[in-house]
Amino acid sequence: MNEPQSATERPEVELLPLQQLTISRRIWARGQPSKLLSGDDMKLCCVGIYLRACGVADDALAERRDVDDLMENKNFTLPPRARWLWTTAAQRFVRKEVDELYLVNDSDSTGTSYHIIGEEERERALVTLFRTLGNVEVAFAD
Repeated sequence: MNEPQSATERPEVELLPLQQLTISRRIWARGQPSKLLSGDDMKLCCVGIYLRACGVADDALAERRDVDDLMENKNFTLPPRARWLWTTAAQRFVRKEVDELYLVNDSDSTGTSYHIIGEEERERALVTLFRTLGNVEVAFAD
């Protein structure tokens, strides 16, 4: 069996050219458990913002917890640029890294779910994760 050498190796995910993503703090749900797109306030977690930027419609994102939940819809296909977010059961080593996006996004300032001191640290962590995992350059705007 040909096993990957490390957790950062992604043999079945093609590295696409660098993408640019601007996360608007106005629509960004963070600091508490969030959804890709919440129907209550129409805010999106960082992954929801990314998926919307990749062309995924709001009705597909609405009330979905994460990409795994989104993929339960058999009629849905992730855009090629976003396929790094979802893995098969055989690729769970990558999934654990992608889960960091949700943990960092949803953590509160008390550090009870993930150790985040404040918004600047959250943003720095997300910039690093998106760049490392998906070759996505993230900026934040008010």
